[in-house]
Amino acid sequence: MLAQELGGPVTVASVPGGLYSKSVGRAAAAAGFTTLFTSLPSQRPRSIDGCRLIGRYAIRRDATTAEAASAAAGRPLPWARQRAAWGLRGAAKSIAGRRYETMRRALLARR
Repeated sequence: MLAQELGGPVTVASVPGGLYSKSVGRAAAAAGFTTLFTSLPSQRPRSIDGCRLIGRYAIRRDATTAEAASAAAGRPLPWARQRAAWGLRGAAKSIAGRRYETMRRALLARR
């Protein structure tokens, strides 16, 4: 529907909610997407089945200006910190399964 509205193919997408997996990347490639933005904090683009995967650094509301500037300058430490946190969340998602999102919402509501 989007391609019809735009009058041309849609080849770029972003994975919502950080729910990327290899099967998502393969499905995106099979659907004709050439670029897929993921929430994986990675400075190096990767590829799966011809679809370019581009990670991103998340600037959160509690980030300082110095942290954001350091990440934007490409310094490795802020990226490594986010990558480590991303890995821990991935492990928690694997362990908690479908309950993860419920627990996440409850924790974020407390803040």
